[in-house]
Amino acid sequence: LELVTELQAEIEADREVNQFRISDLQLNLKGEGEGLPEGGMSVDVAADIDMDLVKGLLKVAGLSVEGPEVRLNGDIEVADMNASPRVDGALQLGETNLKKVAALFGTAIETTDEQALTRVSAELKMAHDGKALKVDPLTIKLDDSNIQGYVHVLDPEGPVLRSDIEIDSLNVDRYLPPPAEGEQEQAQAAASEPAAAAADPFSALRKLDLVADARIGTLVANQLNMQDIRVKVVSKDGVLQAKPIGARLYQGEFDGETTLDARGKQPKLHARNDLTGIQIGPLLNDLVGHDRLLGTGAVHFDLRTVGLSETEIRRSLSGNARFDFQNGAYKGVNLAALIRQAGGLLGGSAGGGSATGAGAQTDFSEMSGSATISNGLISNNDLKAKSPLLRLDGKGKVNLQKDTIDYTVTTTLVDSLEGQGGKEADKLTGVPIPVRIK
Repeated sequence: LELVTELQAEIEADREVNQFRISDLQLNLKGEGEGLPEGGMSVDVAADIDMDLVKGLLKVAGLSVEGPEVRLNGDIEVADMNASPRVDGALQLGETNLKKVAALFGTAIETTDEQALTRVSAELKMAHDGKALKVDPLTIKLDDSNIQGYVHVLDPEGPVLRSDIEIDSLNVDRYLPPPAEGEQEQAQAAASEPAAAAADPFSALRKLDLVADARIGTLVANQLNMQDIRVKVVSKDGVLQAKPIGARLYQGEFDGETTLDARGKQPKLHARNDLTGIQIGPLLNDLVGHDRLLGTGAVHFDLRTVGLSETEIRRSLSGNARFDFQNGAYKGVNLAALIRQAGGLLGGSAGGGSATGAGAQTDFSEMSGSATISNGLISNNDLKAKSPLLRLDGKGKVNLQKDTIDYTVTTTLVDSLEGQGGKEADKLTGVPIPVRIK
């Protein structure tokens, strides 16, 4: 490593050199060699420094640090240096392209959005007294997001943290690494394996003492669009709680809480969530890529798991859930057309209408049901749906451990199908017709 230093300054001091001033300091550092960018790098530092060794006081005013892709300005004061130092300061980070900074040192940062992390700036005031470090206020501009609030490290042992953060808008998806070929399959395979017995990823959580409040105006995460997010996170003695969690999404409201208990050998997760007034079609379309179920309604669930891998969740998932939707449809199958076709075949004709496929759907005025979950076995015995022509009842089980489904939907015609595709099916009015799903 080769380092060339140039320093210019005006220095004044008393005879004992207990008090001195360094004015108009200009420091230039040029370096080349291992660990530095190819071609070397240059850093310029400027400041005015006042120091009183008797009082234990140091002041650094007009601090300026400029290097490749980075510009930092600020003022720092250190008091009581001879006994218990106290630090106060203000720093400003100019707009910085973090990707270019990382690339200078041979590290590539890849994100789904190529423009992510290219416009980052910050302003903060800090105070350090004893063990406590307070960054208050803190303002960060992260590309198109504005973040403000404070972070207090009351004790680095633990640590003991208190914070309050507000974000106007944030798209988490743009900062995720782009999916590589075969990466999804590898991630799924890794998720299905239990964590190694020797690994303890929650050791730090058991020491953490955290109280944090966060508010986000608009949030995109996992392709879901949410507004007015509010969450309080508390961690103490290995128990992490996000409570309460509130948000608006898809014309409805979300209210919930999540608890991660890492005190034992296996982490335990408890989640309670209530969604009301939700447009389920757009939500499913953003979440899983299709809107097979349409309607407005509510979803409630209270679930617990032991372990966080896919295999452990399938084996231990327990709790209950219920849903209630109005004025919707299930896309992909038209039960009325299916019955018309069956009735037509019985009567010697082909029947009419499309029973399955992209254009088929079963409309309903209301649909509701509930489920109990015990060790990965989901049981539902009260599915009910109503439409002008049909009444549906359903019951059955889904076994997450075995990856199987055994379900029966019983359909009853309550009105004539005249004008809907065939007379023969009228004879089935009032007759329960089971449809087995395996």
